[in-house]
Amino acid sequence: PIFISLVLFKDIFIDEPDLLDYFKKNEPIGCRDEYTKTLLKKYGIRAYLMGCFTVCFEPRTVVPDKGKVFIIDIPEQVNDYIPESIKKDAVYLQNSVPYNVYPVTEEEDIRQKEVASKRMEMYKREARLMITGRLHIAIPCIAMGIPVILIRNNFDYRFGWVDKYLPLYTVEDITNIDWNPRSIDLSFARKKIISFLKKSMLGGKDAEKELIELDEYYTNRKRTILNKKIYDTIKDVVNKIGYDNFSYAIWGAGAHCRFVHDIITELYPKAKLKLIVDKYVEGELYGVSIIKGEQLKEINFDHMFITTYNGSKDAICRLEQLLGKKSFEMYSQITTFVKS
Repeated sequence: PIFISLVLFKDIFIDEPDLLDYFKKNEPIGCRDEYTKTLLKKYGIRAYLMGCFTVCFEPRTVVPDKGKVFIIDIPEQVNDYIPESIKKDAVYLQNSVPYNVYPVTEEEDIRQKEVASKRMEMYKREARLMITGRLHIAIPCIAMGIPVILIRNNFDYRFGWVDKYLPLYTVEDITNIDWNPRSIDLSFARKKIISFLKKSMLGGKDAEKELIELDEYYTNRKRTILNKKIYDTIKDVVNKIGYDNFSYAIWGAGAHCRFVHDIITELYPKAKLKLIVDKYVEGELYGVSIIKGEQLKEINFDHMFITTYNGSKDAICRLEQLLGKKSFEMYSQITTFVKS
């Protein structure tokens, strides 16, 4: 295998140490973000930051004369600050398209990929500006030559390279947003990635040189503080609780569950995770049970961190049923974007 744009959300070698030999055998490893690169290097694996493979999308050759502004999954309060000249004819879309079948079948997976392909073609053909909070919209769009404004409530580890190209705007930066961005030249990264792949597939000995140069290119940038929103929210909660050996629960077992757990473990090692709630995920995580929302019968923790946007209404409703008006003191929402 040739590893490109690998993403790891946790230390997989703790539970599966045999994987170390596998990765060592298949060096070098191209990593999408710095978290993954740092983790692999900690174990002595030759790993390099190379960003996302979608920077290799072909630039469009035709720019629309009267293109559209697309606004996709941004914090709600940003809408009040978008200039009327941009907002008046903008197209608002939601990037998440629900599955019609769950668990997902092969046919349903194919349908989703067709939807994604049609969306990307539409952006390439029609967009003059993209305003989004989605990584998987922003990077393909800048690769295609579309000017992009990237804004979210929080930027997590996955964005630990994107600030080479784009300002990472949060809600606090609204007044500083450049509403007339230019398209960005990604030719250097595109050239290096494609050259690395060609040399690797043909057995070239100097393929790793391409990754080394790409790593240096991304490492040499002004860095944005990542996960600032989560750090600030957690610190505010603990200040209100008044002690650091608090207990907590997390609603949502996705990536942001991990971010919250890892940051609390880092800042407050005496804190205790009691349970995780998720509609779809079952089993255990971080040594605690994952339950359904309706199984939450009592509150035996100090605070609930809600890390899912789609499940946030169910979470708040359940807490209100159990606690009444006092429930708002018991939870914090940590989601990185909202539906446009």
